[in-house]
Amino acid sequence: MMKKNKSLKIFMIVCLFLFLVGCSFSKESHGMNDLDGKNMITMYFKEIPNLSAEEAENNYEILKDRIEVFCEGFSYELEKKGNLITFVFPEERLAYFNPLDVSDIFLSKPMDYEVIVNEKSLEFTPEDIQLLEEGSGIIDGVESSETTQFLRYQFTEDYAKKLEGNQPGEIESIHLVDNNIYRGYDTKWYIVDWELFRGKDGFYYQIYDDAELICGNEKIYIYDMTHDKMTVPYNCYEKKRVVWESDGDFGQYQKKADEFNENNYYVQFSCDEQWTNDLRIKEENNIKGRLDSLRIPYSFGVLEEGGFAFQMEKMPLTESMMDSMADDNQIYLRCDNHIIRWVVASEYNDMQIDWMDEEEVFHVMVPNKDMKKIKEWMKTSGKALYLGIGNENHIVASMESVNQMKGSSLVFKPIDGKDACIDLMKEIILSPKFEKYYSMDFCKKEDQLNDPSLYVKDDFLQSMYERTGNCLNKRLFRGNGGLKTATTPVF
Repeated sequence: MMKKNKSLKIFMIVCLFLFLVGCSFSKESHGMNDLDGKNMITMYFKEIPNLSAEEAENNYEILKDRIEVFCEGFSYELEKKGNLITFVFPEERLAYFNPLDVSDIFLSKPMDYEVIVNEKSLEFTPEDIQLLEEGSGIIDGVESSETTQFLRYQFTEDYAKKLEGNQPGEIESIHLVDNNIYRGYDTKWYIVDWELFRGKDGFYYQIYDDAELICGNEKIYIYDMTHDKMTVPYNCYEKKRVVWESDGDFGQYQKKADEFNENNYYVQFSCDEQWTNDLRIKEENNIKGRLDSLRIPYSFGVLEEGGFAFQMEKMPLTESMMDSMADDNQIYLRCDNHIIRWVVASEYNDMQIDWMDEEEVFHVMVPNKDMKKIKEWMKTSGKALYLGIGNENHIVASMESVNQMKGSSLVFKPIDGKDACIDLMKEIILSPKFEKYYSMDFCKKEDQLNDPSLYVKDDFLQSMYERTGNCLNKRLFRGNGGLKTATTPVF
């Protein structure tokens, strides 16, 4: 009897496991056999962390419906694994628009809009629209004598009264803006800002031409604006086309791309410029040197639009540290979990760092005025000073007391168990500087997507993350000296 009960329990556990796997994985192909020989676009949508299963499922259903409307008349494939969604569709669907812009505006965001009228903000919902349709012609009451493309908005009677308030018939235009705003220290700006002009017929008109993002995307926009909204946005990424190296000057640990599969790490860095042959040799050697320092097999390729990508079976660094693969300004002095205002070995300051092979320590050369402040702080606080890498609190080496100072240098001893970070830091110090700026677009690995270390920790950035779903590009926060945070310098 006990054996029977045990077998039943095992059977139930296996069934539950298969059910959960089925819930977290789904794949839909819509006419993909028709796409042989066509250029394809691959987009990734990543759920933000800590969503309930119900909320995640509801948002995914909305995304699926939007994609179906977006791809009307085109074949596509949609796959969901855990909290990562892969969307593949033909390039011809986009005309000449950037795929990330289109996906970001029409697919991945909640479509949470508000109306700005006379510098005042009014809440706006799909229920406030009575009619939304596309058209073309001459609009009576709008300053244009030419035939134009437009979207015509008719708001409900109640909402029209809210808009016009005490000025019926006098409003010339309003602004329909995305509620996901970016706030700077002195300014705020909107991701999307559509200006709507009021015609003599009482309708509001959004006028556009062929060069504007709305052109060719009218149907998906109308659908978005008149149907259920997502509760939160997805993080949206484009997997760009890569030319993988199959021969030539391989790095020490480099392998061919076909030795890796889709379950391995895929990391992509973009550059605003394509590489010349001379620049390619220099930048490639730099990148491969850093990859080799991790002592893990990798494949390497160049993005067609500028930049590079690599694959790895495993990754000893968190995603937040990956910027150091293509950024020289990623070594920081730290204390008490704060980033001190200097980025070591940056072109923007007079600190320098070196690795002393015989002593096996890092030397950071500091100007006298700063050395006095550091020495005073360490004596009064009794706390250690650290060297870190990446934009989180990743400690690599420490200086426990002022006794470790040597002349104008701070002497840092590597911390045990940090071999990968130490070797990478040494490579950054000893290798030439990058000539171009690279932005990490994407780091894909399914079993790491829920790792909290992949997300920002700083309070200021975290508040932005919670509001916008981390749709901010890191470049918005970069200044002379690295990542700008809300941390107050200690000295």
